[in-house]
Amino acid sequence: MGEAVAVTKNKKPSNRLLVPRLAAHVAHLMNEGEDCVELRAFALFQTLLQTLASEKYREGLIGAVTIGLADAPEQAALRYFEAVFERPLFLARANQLHKGHELFLTICHRGTATGWEACDLIRHNPPPENDPNAEPDDFSSVHDRLTKLDGTIAKGNPAIGTRGNYGPLYIVTGSVSAEVAEQMAVWGAIASGPLKLKKLHNKKEFDAFCSVMIKAVETANAPYGAFISLGLSPFDWAEELTTNTARMALRFINEARVLAEEKDLNGHHLSIWQQVWQRRKVPGFKTADELWNAELGRTLRNPIRPQFAQVDEFIDPADHDATLMAEDDLREAITFCEDDNLLSRFDGWFFQKVNDGWKIGELKDETEVENHFGHPPSDEQIEAYVDDLYERLLTHARSRSGDNEVV
Repeated sequence: MGEAVAVTKNKKPSNRLLVPRLAAHVAHLMNEGEDCVELRAFALFQTLLQTLASEKYREGLIGAVTIGLADAPEQAALRYFEAVFERPLFLARANQLHKGHELFLTICHRGTATGWEACDLIRHNPPPENDPNAEPDDFSSVHDRLTKLDGTIAKGNPAIGTRGNYGPLYIVTGSVSAEVAEQMAVWGAIASGPLKLKKLHNKKEFDAFCSVMIKAVETANAPYGAFISLGLSPFDWAEELTTNTARMALRFINEARVLAEEKDLNGHHLSIWQQVWQRRKVPGFKTADELWNAELGRTLRNPIRPQFAQVDEFIDPADHDATLMAEDDLREAITFCEDDNLLSRFDGWFFQKVNDGWKIGELKDETEVENHFGHPPSDEQIEAYVDDLYERLLTHARSRSGDNEVV
């Protein structure tokens, strides 16, 4: 049934807490001072790079060996910073803000100048009227930093529709406002806010700020973490695999590893992959055999592949079901959503095709897909569409079961 490939059983310590620890570290750095915190973005950037270059984060979080920078810690730290902290964040369907926006608003609320405590993020069309005489003393500097952010909106970003329906996003306080980038990254949120922040002496207040920071960094790290947990370099594989495929492949390979250990088998076995395939398919592949023989499959069972993730590690906080759904549950969820008009018939047809192993390139040639997206649909457009389908399916499945908790 195919050769067995050795898998090390020497598990590394869990790295699933490294992301929140890193985010909490940043939150503490942004709370240093007496009564006023002087935020110096470049100094914070340098401190953050030093932290990332340390052995703990270099190995467990960045995956320096995997990205080929084991002997260049500073360069590995910089590449991670660019890939995660500077990663443009997208809106989720039906949400008017993402985690980067929420972090930016939380930072603005800490501004020491009068007016920041009452600021808010709103969508408005036309732009709100401004009264320069009512603005906080440092509002103009925040406005200037916001104008330097990239205002591009990628194809497939739900922000295009949200912006069309509700208008651009603005930071508003009193009668002054400034437009905020739709794809604001975590670092953009940190570096664009007021430079003088109130010190959070109260533990409850600091914990609340820390929580917002953790959620933002976890969201930004999720795609990178999915690839690294597979032992794949995001910089080499991002054009080959969608983030969703990487997440599904991670769950598949972890479950195959556990089943092999339960059967006291040393290594990857095609028969094990075939068993796991019955309940946990990987989009883009029609069978376990096809995955086994593909470049991805050969890479995943490479005996020298770094073993980063164990079963429950690097769970994406944006995922509404950490274990995803079995095939029967998936089909039932699609039916529920179609019946409740939350999915169109095309949505259900497309999603089932993806989970049956159809590759994006094959689907792009289908007449139904061209009619829906236009010709030719882009990979980015389809990937964003698939992620949106997952969100609708999983959120509705949980609401049907009475479980609304988001993992």
